[in-house]
Amino acid sequence: MFVLFLESLHDVAGHHPWVHGCRKLLLAPVAIDSTGLQSLENLEELYMCWNRIEKFVNSKDYRGLKKLNVLSLSGIVTTNTSVFLLSTLRSFPSLKTLDISYIDFNEIVITQELHNLTTLEELILDVSKFHISFLQTVTTCTSLKHLSMIDGELNGISEVQGPINFKNLESLIMDGTTFNSSLHQIIRPIATLKKLSLSYCGLNGTLHDQGLCEMVHLEELNIGYNTLWDTLPSCLANLTSHQSLDISSNQITGDLSGLCQMTYLPIKLLETSLHLPLKI
Repeated sequence: MFVLFLESLHDVAGHHPWVHGCRKLLLAPVAIDSTGLQSLENLEELYMCWNRIEKFVNSKDYRGLKKLNVLSLSGIVTTNTSVFLLSTLRSFPSLKTLDISYIDFNEIVITQELHNLTTLEELILDVSKFHISFLQTVTTCTSLKHLSMIDGELNGISEVQGPINFKNLESLIMDGTTFNSSLHQIIRPIATLKKLSLSYCGLNGTLHDQGLCEMVHLEELNIGYNTLWDTLPSCLANLTSHQSLDISSNQITGDLSGLCQMTYLPIKLLETSLHLPLKI
């Protein structure tokens, strides 16, 4: 893959005509005028993290980027983030990976734009602010497989009308995003999920309250450093796909005899009262 790192899009416009075959472009964190992008007709991945966008481009100016499938706008700064995001998402309906981290979504409505991303498989929203209703918006991306919302600021949890239903997710990572409730009250158990990471989320209640037993394809589970209590659910022994389990720093008691069949399962038990049988 032809990868290019530029500090200015002026290089694209005229100084380096050979860049038009570039498939992956990384733009240095500087103030940029993005009107030079339309000539990169072979571009597949575009990383504009932490750039200050000084000039918007219309959807028609992106027509040359028909092959773009990875777009990172993490930490962008612009005069009107809402307008910029709306215009950009409308321009690339065939994206597979989208990173729009470090953004306040409390005042940004992109419901239809997300719904139109019918091929989106990975969405990264780390260190962002959003209302609980935004999660409902994300569920309209039925092709979505991987969702990351690390260290997010989640508002309106008390207004939840019912558990949010993600249909096809395989990976959900929300470490550091505070729930202060049980997972089951906010998100309906996801049968397709393979990786679930919810450390430092303020989860409370028992492990039986989290809906874990209904996630029958789980391979990696990290619920460490919450305020969960009670015994380890016996149903976890039936989740034979498990490859790692982290339940550190919770008030979990009992033993792990039921997990003996998981011979190669790495388990983290720091600051718990669980007992590990010698057979494991």
